[in-house]
Amino acid sequence: MVNDSIDKARDQFEKDLNTKEYSVITSDEEQLNRIIRECRFERNLSYVDIGTGRGYVAFAIAKLFPQSTMTGIDIIESVIDKNNEEAIKQNKMNLGFKCFDGIKLPFETQSINGAIARYSFHHFPNAEMSVKEISRILKDDGFFFISDPIPERNDSIKFADKFSLIRNDGHIKYYHEIELKKMFAEQGIIQESCFYSSVVIPREINSQYQELLNKTPDEIKKSYKVIIENGKLKITVTVANILFRKNKSHLTDGVADARMKLSTTGSRCERS
Repeated sequence: MVNDSIDKARDQFEKDLNTKEYSVITSDEEQLNRIIRECRFERNLSYVDIGTGRGYVAFAIAKLFPQSTMTGIDIIESVIDKNNEEAIKQNKMNLGFKCFDGIKLPFETQSINGAIARYSFHHFPNAEMSVKEISRILKDDGFFFISDPIPERNDSIKFADKFSLIRNDGHIKYYHEIELKKMFAEQGIIQESCFYSSVVIPREINSQYQELLNKTPDEIKKSYKVIIENGKLKITVTVANILFRKNKSHLTDGVADARMKLSTTGSRCERS
């Protein structure tokens, strides 16, 4: 099942990556600038962009921090080749791209100062294993920044997941903030800050989407701002942008401390 979901993601996104629609969905300058401010990148450090796609995040960071190293990784070999060609063309000597299998991160233990996963976490076939891998490659006090859609609070029927599963692109699950916080706390990685953004996801309307809409209560459709125009169904999803940091004592007391913080404090990522 793991390899099947990775293959589905690879097949679909290989078709999508050069489309205008993909660029519209993934381009958000305001969000990108906020991510850069939150992460506080520094000179002479190593960073990773997981699920880099066409390198929207990776190219921006490499340009702003030429004395640091940025590596973008993805499961699609063709886009990795194109990104490397473009990095050479732009003379970005601190930027490189690697292909990986979607599970094991191609880096040595405790070799990375910071990692980002923007719009990719919901495709990870084994989220717990991925979090362990992220913890493995991060240096003590290193950060992980995730930007990913989250379900609306009133989504009792998992509308957003059902919507995304219709496309058959390897989607696994959209996680609530508390689920993410717990998953990372188990590895001694604790939430440090959070902000929200949103993204509009368009799909060509078909019988499967229509059937889903017919079964979805109006209040849930309203929360996702569902509209149909020019033969396209569009939903607006909230994106949680969360900065996590690896506890320096993550192997022993750090995990217990992270769990204690999880149980005794409210999430800073609570929506109003």
